[in-house]
Amino acid sequence: MMNNARCRETDDECSSKLATKELCYVHYKRLRRTGSTVRGRATPSEAARIFVDLLDEAGYVNLEECWLGTKEKHRVLCPQNHSWCVEPESFRRGRRCRICARTDPEASHLAFNSAVREAGWTRNDAGWKGAKSSYRLTCAEGHLIEKTADAFMQGTRCRICSGNDSEAAWNKFQHYIKMHGAQVMTLSWLGSASPHHCICSAGHDCYPRPSALHHGQGICRICAGQDPETAHRSFNALVAEEGWVRRDTGWRGSNKRYLLSCPQGHEADKTASMFIQGARCAVCSGCSTEAARDRFYADVKRLGGSVTEGSWLGSDAPHNCICKEGHACRPRPADINQGQGMCWTCRWGFFSVFYVLGHKENYTLKFGVTSRDGRTRIKDHTRHGYTVQHRIVSELPEGLAKQTEDAVRAALKDARELPVKGREFFDISCLALILDVADRYLEDYLTADLMQSPSLLPASR
Repeated sequence: MMNNARCRETDDECSSKLATKELCYVHYKRLRRTGSTVRGRATPSEAARIFVDLLDEAGYVNLEECWLGTKEKHRVLCPQNHSWCVEPESFRRGRRCRICARTDPEASHLAFNSAVREAGWTRNDAGWKGAKSSYRLTCAEGHLIEKTADAFMQGTRCRICSGNDSEAAWNKFQHYIKMHGAQVMTLSWLGSASPHHCICSAGHDCYPRPSALHHGQGICRICAGQDPETAHRSFNALVAEEGWVRRDTGWRGSNKRYLLSCPQGHEADKTASMFIQGARCAVCSGCSTEAARDRFYADVKRLGGSVTEGSWLGSDAPHNCICKEGHACRPRPADINQGQGMCWTCRWGFFSVFYVLGHKENYTLKFGVTSRDGRTRIKDHTRHGYTVQHRIVSELPEGLAKQTEDAVRAALKDARELPVKGREFFDISCLALILDVADRYLEDYLTADLMQSPSLLPASR
């Protein structure tokens, strides 16, 4: 067969050489891939030649004397000398010997019978219905069972011999109940997952499941204090012992809320499980919303400031305030409670630097503001790989850097750009939008050097 890179003959001239195996490389590969020549479908002789070539490449032997058709089964011999039948089209798509692949029914039947004999078992029926069908077997001890061929080949054996049958489970359950001083009232085995009526050693009616006992659970819910009536009585006793008063009656479950009053008269809405675990009055412990708000107002007044926020937003939310120096600030009540102070400007100075840095490897941006000359903050980002300087504008008047940062963040939100992490880390594709917004706010402070191409900051150790 010729191995030309390009065919120099017409289709008819090339197709005429099929019988002598002189088909060019281009048309031969096309015929092998599609099953047809360039013009129309392959002739029977062409298809037969392709089928024989595929058999030769795979090490198979054709046992048919003539071509039967693409969709007809042909007898072939695999490299392991197994004789089987296959359609030429299926063979072209990758199908191979079923006996070698252990998917042949006859081979599976023989393997199953051999495994039964080797285990000392006996088959009580004949024939082969498939690996997923059940067969009647007799184990070495003479127990009659039904088992699928798949289950037997995977190692499952007689349940009676292994003590996993219903009779053995029933005897084991009765022995366990008697060993703990209880009595079984159910007359027969209902299954490992079904409740069985019993009377515990304290005389309580209980319904344990055998599977639950196997996993370590107790026999009686009443003795364990887990039944509704016992839980109700325990909850009421604890409420009365602590000096509290229930404002409602009845029992709806341990995870339902009940209206209570503490000894100081404060009303509380708590679940029974919360109260049993130690949760008490939020007002008396200073953890209520009103107590947190009053404590925040008192802390701000103690620091010489005033709260301008119209309502309480929560201990983790920033609140508008005015410090004793007259700076507008937004401290969080939780931060003031931890001793961090209320005014960032009084502590560090106002934001006077706006920066936009880029990461050289993962193509992300970081913009933000800082105070003084910005070297300490920028050095921290440089240590984490943000060494590309897109904008660093310093010595800005009070309020301008923060105003620029807020405008950039708002523009990104309007453009539906999401940060890759945190609040100010974005993809490099947002650079044009960030610089456009920032330059409009900082145009009076931009120099020619800042408008040039990005510079590389020295790596910080």
